[in-house]
Amino acid sequence: MARVSEQHDAEPLDATSPTAGEVTTEVEQAQPESATEPVEIIDAVTDPEGGIARAAELLAEGHVVVIPTDTVYGVAADAFNRKAVNALLEAKGRGRDKPPPVLISDAPMLQALGDKVPSYARKLVDKYWPGPMTVVVKAQDGLRMELGETKGTIGLRVPDHDLTRSLLRRTGALAVSSANRTEQPPAHSVAEAVEQLKGHVSYFLDAGPVADGPSSTMVNFSSGHYGELLRLGPHSLAELQETCPFLKDPMGLAPEPEPADETDADDATTEAEATDAEATTDTTTDSGAEAEAEPVAPPPGYSPN
Repeated sequence: MARVSEQHDAEPLDATSPTAGEVTTEVEQAQPESATEPVEIIDAVTDPEGGIARAAELLAEGHVVVIPTDTVYGVAADAFNRKAVNALLEAKGRGRDKPPPVLISDAPMLQALGDKVPSYARKLVDKYWPGPMTVVVKAQDGLRMELGETKGTIGLRVPDHDLTRSLLRRTGALAVSSANRTEQPPAHSVAEAVEQLKGHVSYFLDAGPVADGPSSTMVNFSSGHYGELLRLGPHSLAELQETCPFLKDPMGLAPEPEPADETDADDATTEAEATDAEATTDTTTDSGAEAEAEPVAPPPGYSPN
């Protein structure tokens, strides 16, 4: 495995923490050492297996490692290691009031980490995982992840990146946030990540440039069955509502649809009336289909966007 070290003002972390995924109440604090300690860039371009093995080793020791994802490069830490997660937040210049989401290797982990996951959340991840879709759900009681002030919730995502999922299968769940200082642009290459995080992170897993795309869509299911849009990523509200028809947009993140001209509106009204008439006839003559249909009602006070 090839490793490339560059001399930067980096602060490597203490390697006395437990293995990734291990639950513990006593985790050694990852502390910065010499400001002249070199940055280690781990080559996963020519040696992906060696790169994954080295990154997994470092994460197991409680270090923070910059890794590739399908959207941007991210700062990763063992999600069960409070000190490592704190180091992640410190690297970004962020407080515990903004907990990082958690990347997982496959969809079944949603049920393992989330509590009473709503059916609409399951439908959404069935359609969009792996990919840029983060769902926030209630965390399992007793789940010993110290991610910050989560209020009993957890944000989960399966990335659409083969190398990242291979790493996750070795490490278990990882807390991951974009590899940039707060309020700065995200990094799409290791060079960009080093530029922002040198002196805060010592280890960078280089898998080549990541395509310049939007951050993941984020939908909150922790407070209701129907979901609320927290961040609009590559999916439109209309597209999401095909799967979650009563998805709310309380912050007005989605752009307002353009109004149709009068002619189009008249045509649409006439067509809708005809369709409604046909539908009425169908349900009257086909009582079996009507009985089998699963009724879906919006929550009280809901008004569609």
